[in-house]
Amino acid sequence: MPWYVYSILSSLSFVGLYLCIKWLTTKGFAPKQILLFMVGFALIGFLGVSAPYLHGIVNSDKFFSFLGAVTFAGVFSSIGHWADFEAIGRAPNPGYATSIRNASILPVTLLSVIVFDSPFQLIRLVGILLILIGIMALLIERKTESKEAENGQQALTLTETDPPLLADNDPPALVLTN
Repeated sequence: MPWYVYSILSSLSFVGLYLCIKWLTTKGFAPKQILLFMVGFALIGFLGVSAPYLHGIVNSDKFFSFLGAVTFAGVFSSIGHWADFEAIGRAPNPGYATSIRNASILPVTLLSVIVFDSPFQLIRLVGILLILIGIMALLIERKTESKEAENGQQALTLTETDPPLLADNDPPALVLTN
């Protein structure tokens, strides 16, 4: 199957993920709690699928470099997913948070040219810049909404939610209300 089919499948799957994250955070679950269970279920699933191949990885002469790279990626993944889930839970629309996260398209594309000698065309850079301009438009619009709220045109207040679903060390969730 071509790479873009997997990208489309990923994109569609992430729609469900982001909407579930937003729903769970509105119900009072902390992003750390969501991640714990999500990673646990993913671990069980991937362990089941990968179990027949584990001996090949462990016995490989590249095992320690593999382990180092996976550890490095895991640290970035943990930080990135936690920050992403926090942003999705706090944003008025999860699409805003996910679009800003996708601004990583520029450094990933440019670093891939340097690190992996990936092909690069100027027209694709123009496409990336157009995407980034769209993300900036979302941020500018969001700042305009914030200024309207500061001017009293749309008064918002913070209220504390009932925290029965939160861990003992998590602060209570705050909700914006009109």
